[in-house]
Amino acid sequence: DWGEYQKIWDYTSTYTDHVSNGITYGATPNANIGPGFQKYCSARGFDIGYSYSSARPAYVRFKNQIAEQKHSIFTGVIVRALSDGSSELSGHAMAVYGWADIKMGDFPMSNLYVFNGWEDMVFLNYSYTGFQSATSTFFDK
Repeated sequence: DWGEYQKIWDYTSTYTDHVSNGITYGATPNANIGPGFQKYCSARGFDIGYSYSSARPAYVRFKNQIAEQKHSIFTGVIVRALSDGSSELSGHAMAVYGWADIKMGDFPMSNLYVFNGWEDMVFLNYSYTGFQSATSTFFDK
């Protein structure tokens, strides 16, 4: 129901960032994810609590959330190169579904299994050192 989608935008103070090829892309202030979903769920008779981490939390925090079957959101910000040679910060929030520790030779990678909204579920390298910032919202259910 697209009406519910708009209600989530309203509760999280998501705004239109840009429109491209008929698709509206939104931007949500990271700190609004938790309270917005809390209000959305409460309006439907489902109470949830949340905590927000404005600094990149330890990977084990996600592993614990997943083990306890609790929802979490990871938001990563990277530097994106533009066609004119300049760059800009670009961020994306993703629902976390699982995790996997992968080792390639001597290089270990800690991965979150996320729904990024563009494809099906994908692995995100949480060990990636190029994040300019990373925030997270952890729900108690």
